[in-house]
Amino acid sequence: MAVLILVLAGMLASMPVYALLSKKRHDPLEIENRGSFVFGGFVRRWFYWFIGPIERVSLIIGLPPTAYNVAGAFCGCLAGYCFGTAQVSMGGWLVLLGGVADILDGRVARARGLASQRGAFLDSTLDRFA
Repeated sequence: MAVLILVLAGMLASMPVYALLSKKRHDPLEIENRGSFVFGGFVRRWFYWFIGPIERVSLIIGLPPTAYNVAGAFCGCLAGYCFGTAQVSMGGWLVLLGGVADILDGRVARARGLASQRGAFLDSTLDRFA
């Protein structure tokens, strides 16, 4: 649990760094007509910047977007088990990790030019279970 708290602290500490170093630049992988985001555009852009290294490594090593779909579904199932066995904190972290996997699958697919109706269907189907 201490490791997870350190990760969260690192994430929060990176926000001012992002605010100082980045300008409002256009993200070519972002969907233009996306609905409003709960926390606003700054948090979304920061989060995409924060997970950018994971995305870049995935592209370099050739990890397919489907791997993130499966990982997200696995995290969701494992989170359900954790909630059912009263491990609420771990279940919550797994839900968040599954959400990150869900974001990464779309970004990796768009970066590789693999975004398709089939992939969107698989993503939305697995999201129902997670």
